Amino acid sequence: MNFPRWASPSHPIARRETAAWRKTLRKWGWLAAPVILFVIVTSSCSLIGNLPLLALIQNQSPQEMIFVGFFFAQSIAQTIWNLNSAVQWLVDVAVGLGMTVTIARERETQNWELLRLTPVSVNEILLAKTTAILRQFRWPILLTTLVNTLGLPLLGAVVIAFTLLLNTLEPGLVPQDTQIATIVVVILSLFPALFLLWLNTLLNIVYNCSIGLAVSCSARTQANAVAFSLVTHFVLNTFILTPAFMIILIIAGAFGGLTGLLANSPLLAIILIIVIFAILFFAFRIAVIVAAVLYTRYQLQRLSE
Repeated sequence: MNFPRWASPSHPIARRETAAWRKTLRKWGWLAAPVILFVIVTSSCSLIGNLPLLALIQNQSPQEMIFVGFFFAQSIAQTIWNLNSAVQWLVDVAVGLGMTVTIARERETQNWELLRLTPVSVNEILLAKTTAILRQFRWPILLTTLVNTLGLPLLGAVVIAFTLLLNTLEPGLVPQDTQIATIVVVILSLFPALFLLWLNTLLNIVYNCSIGLAVSCSARTQANAVAFSLVTHFVLNTFILTPAFMIILIIAGAFGGLTGLLANSPLLAIILIIVIFAILFFAFRIAVIVAAVLYTRYQLQRLSE
């Protein structure tokens, strides 16, 4: 299979971007260590906090053993989930910052004009730089996606097994209708949950890349590009996404019957709120991506002149 020229690691622009990014990682990569350490310490505290549950085991009955084992397994799973989320967050930040400085670095060092004298087009320069940065983080991205992909079916299997095991140890504790409903809900929600998970991973990458490129094409120095990127993310999330979500919730509560549903069926209301937020979150990110791409194309036309 023949890939485009700009997707090759041997592309001159890609080699140059890879060397610059590895130099940056050697200088600033240690900043990831405190984040990982913080997650490990806090997750360990959660695991240690469950140790008093051992005192509840008096008769070593199966019910007590399952109860304690469930909470310890939950703590271990939460630790793995926290570490995976921390790595995913670090990758998102690194990719976003890498894209933020990729064009600004060339403009700051006066290399952009030299690159424009080469036979390589602006689009090819941009695509080669983007693939070079993403190639540096392909394994962390694949690892976090794999952990999330395997974690969801495992979580569903644990819920089903725990429900069936409780009913085995204490017949009639979980009604048969509840058992069937639990199994059906877990199975039916597995594939949509996996799809949303993969979609969210893809959108995260494209979202951070698009904002980074839009900012990088506008800034003349790397420091300004990073500052503009941080301000952009803060404004988008604080003054646009959050107020929009609150307004939709207020409208749904006033005219959509969400308040009555919350009083009569809290679980269903919580699920509905999560669905509303997910739809708004994805729609918001897609809109930002489209706007950032259009702005980047406009800026690249100006930089090409």
